[in-house]
Amino acid sequence: MDPQPRMDRSAADSLFHLSRPPDAYGSVKRSARIHHALYTHTPFVWIKSICADPISWLRRIAFYGEEQVRSRFLKILVVGIMLVIASLIIGTITPRPIWQNRATSTADATKQILMLSNPIHTDIAIPVDDAVRAKFGFLPAAGLPISLPEVRFVIFGWGGRAFYSETPTWSELKALPTFKGLTLDSSVMHVEIAGDIDRNDPSVTVVNVTDAGMAALADAIRDSFASGVDGPVLLAGLSYGQYDAFFEAKGYFNALFGCNTWTAAMLRQAGISTGWWEPLPILLRMSLQLHNNRASFAP
Repeated sequence: MDPQPRMDRSAADSLFHLSRPPDAYGSVKRSARIHHALYTHTPFVWIKSICADPISWLRRIAFYGEEQVRSRFLKILVVGIMLVIASLIIGTITPRPIWQNRATSTADATKQILMLSNPIHTDIAIPVDDAVRAKFGFLPAAGLPISLPEVRFVIFGWGGRAFYSETPTWSELKALPTFKGLTLDSSVMHVEIAGDIDRNDPSVTVVNVTDAGMAALADAIRDSFASGVDGPVLLAGLSYGQYDAFFEAKGYFNALFGCNTWTAAMLRQAGISTGWWEPLPILLRMSLQLHNNRASFAP
């Protein structure tokens, strides 16, 4: 069945125009034309037509309304997408801090940390030494023996509690944790101990920092944990495996200010410049290369 014809917009506008009552001071000829149109084209004819076929008129009105809604929605969608793209570009190319930090261009940058990334998430891996063992001395009690000689790195990540803790792999993606991750959720710290990490892996970015930068980074990460009476609060029973654990964290998680903006904030504490806003790992990696000297990264 062919769709019902839609009233031409210009014709409808002209009919509405002609249906206006004549101006009291208008000419006789103009009044006559309007008087003729009033009885031959507008409400009287429309009322007769509506009474004869009300379903057809309802379809016309509905189609016209849907078209207007669709048009307005598409305009809003296009503008929204353009604003998001512009924000991502500006957030990446605008350095934070504004004045580029060149401290890591000197020979003082003798420490190396690793930024580990996948398509949506980033972690920071810190090499284990005596200072790190002392700073995170609560980890052995949580089942993470960082004093073992096989442990070379401790990996830290911050994220939304529901999505982070309930989605260890993409195959376990669930609707409710995803919704919370996109809106607002309480946050957690994820800690994992690891042996050697392949620095040539594409997902690994090696960052050179100074001793002072390393100490400031460790302090900032430690301060990200929410503390209870006895220190950081372990979320018992939540883990991906034998060598990781979740803890309560400070702050709230959402899609705009999430794990990658936390990673960027930690890197800034270490003396590394980032962009102003990078909600995605690829943007964070781009901003690191854009706002820092090559000496800030391993060759």
